Amino acid sequence: MTSRYKESDKVLMNELKPTINAEDLRKKYFKTTDFSQEIDYLIHNNHKVYHVDDFEINRVIMKGNREDREKVQRIIQRSNELYPNNLFIWNEYDSKHTMVYYRGLLLKEYDLIITSSMLITKDLIKEIKD
Repeated sequence: MTSRYKESDKVLMNELKPTINAEDLRKKYFKTTDFSQEIDYLIHNNHKVYHVDDFEINRVIMKGNREDREKVQRIIQRSNELYPNNLFIWNEYDSKHTMVYYRGLLLKEYDLIITSSMLITKDLIKEIKD
């Protein structure tokens, strides 16, 4: 699920032949956003301000699955209304992708789950400067 998973990990897993159900582990340890909450509540509880170089970035991060995409679009729109320089990070566990939106536009898509906002923020600042 993460960038830390290497080919050597796969070899080890195959050698051990564990009886692990990856789907059960994903549900147990990769907690998703509770989308039954009010949108503003979700945004507020997943918001953090980063000061990188001379930029102030308002980061909002949500975690879920493909089935949550429609809800995420409404949250992206609302978070853009609330915060200037809004960086929205969407971790989609079942597709193993991270989508990064800046000011409502899809900026970058990663083929893995990235949980470090600082890594994404540094990429964003580089894009803005170029």
